[in-house]
Amino acid sequence: MQDRQTGDQPFIEMMHDYLTTYHNRVASTEDFQRMAEKHMRPGMDLEKDGHLNWVLRGMVYGTDVPSLPPGLHAGRCGWRQDPAHTEDRAGSVGPLFKMIVPVYLDYDGKLAKLGTVPLSGNSTSNELKSRWRSVPAGSC
Repeated sequence: MQDRQTGDQPFIEMMHDYLTTYHNRVASTEDFQRMAEKHMRPGMDLEKDGHLNWVLRGMVYGTDVPSLPPGLHAGRCGWRQDPAHTEDRAGSVGPLFKMIVPVYLDYDGKLAKLGTVPLSGNSTSNELKSRWRSVPAGSC
């Protein structure tokens, strides 16, 4: 829910709404899901149906544990994948697993969020491939 202009404000507003709505009441997982869907941002709608079933299926009810490839490096002429880590590491999840991965740039210990990339199943994201240019090691 994080936004470049408002930071965590959308999430904070959702949590205030949730706490106000369910104060002194028992709330279920589905109640929380409905509240999150009420406040969700367009980039969160991975299944284009207005629901967050993909979150619960993968992160609450499922047992899949994704692992992302380490070793993505930026050099002075572009991005490259460390040759020792070129295999698709998301293979530990089933085909219905979905998640949104934040992408950060670490520049001398200072983190800057570049954006997010939606991932589905154990395939490599075409969005990630097309957004950032891949440069073979030693080509600069």
